[in-house]
Amino acid sequence: MLSRMDRIQGGPGGGIMPFRLLALCAVLMMPVAGQTALIERTGGLVYDSDLDITWLSDADMGGSMIWDDAMDWAAGLEYASHSDWRLPTLSEMQHLFYDELGGAASVPIRLSADPDLALFSNIMPAGSLIDVYWSNTEYAADLNFVYAFGFNNTYMSGMWHYEYRWTNYNHAWGVHPGDIGTSVPEPATGLLVVIGLLVMRYARPALQTTCIV
Repeated sequence: MLSRMDRIQGGPGGGIMPFRLLALCAVLMMPVAGQTALIERTGGLVYDSDLDITWLSDADMGGSMIWDDAMDWAAGLEYASHSDWRLPTLSEMQHLFYDELGGAASVPIRLSADPDLALFSNIMPAGSLIDVYWSNTEYAADLNFVYAFGFNNTYMSGMWHYEYRWTNYNHAWGVHPGDIGTSVPEPATGLLVVIGLLVMRYARPALQTTCIV
């Protein structure tokens, strides 16, 4: 005769531990709210859910050029079946450097331990003569100058300064409003298959061994 506990568990030794395992797996698969801001998208894109913009994952796609050419390059870019690209604002680059990639002032971003850094490639290395990125923001007090931001320069990482728009060559990095990419398949898909097999293996015998006394 089965005890009351055996009936709850689905028979001696049956049912309850597998379901605890299933519950644990489900919890582990749940995204943690508020922690995911940079999201990898297919086709060389990275979505920032905090600012609702999409970055090119290749930070050197635009190459180096004077500011007006950089603005034209971004405005004319056709990538991932989208136009309407632009250069980032100064605040968007600061947000990426400090809030998303864990950067620190005067410390090259390549030294950051933040795993999201791996989402990007070709962020300008230290030691290059062209080591800052153009923003799309002109310096209001003198329109001959434009705000620029450093990512990997030893002295200017995490800092903004003015650059002469007409002759200075700096890098162009494209951003696009909104989330324009396609989600990368989650590795948790395989885990769902395992959970399904566990349900088939343990749930049915548990129901079959339950009896009423």
